Amino acid sequence: MHIQQRKLKIELVRNIYCKEKKRGVTKIIGSFKSWSKPDEDLVNLLSDEEKIKLNKWLDDKKLDEKLSNLNHSLSKRSLSFLTEATEELEITEDQARDLFKMMDSVKKSLRKAGYTHKNIIVDKKTS
Repeated sequence: MHIQQRKLKIELVRNIYCKEKKRGVTKIIGSFKSWSKPDEDLVNLLSDEEKIKLNKWLDDKKLDEKLSNLNHSLSKRSLSFLTEATEELEITEDQARDLFKMMDSVKKSLRKAGYTHKNIIVDKKTS
């Protein structure tokens, strides 16, 4: 069995050997919404090994979502903190130089990812 996510739906798929066709045939065991847990009926269709695989996949998915949310929160907080700190605190020239180096590093990373200031539209209300 393998698990595939299609937009907002998660499908549990099995490859079953078909004697008539003399090859494996893909069969969808069942599916469920990505924000919910699978139904008990669907889980009962799985073997013990498949249940373990599904539980591990769901745990990994939950962990990935938590890490993604944490990274997003940290990056937003860090940027807003830096903005407030430079406005409210007196910083030295060395600290300012270090901040500019960090911003240059971020700018280079964005450029390498294909983003430039010209092709990004900035919403004046949020900035």
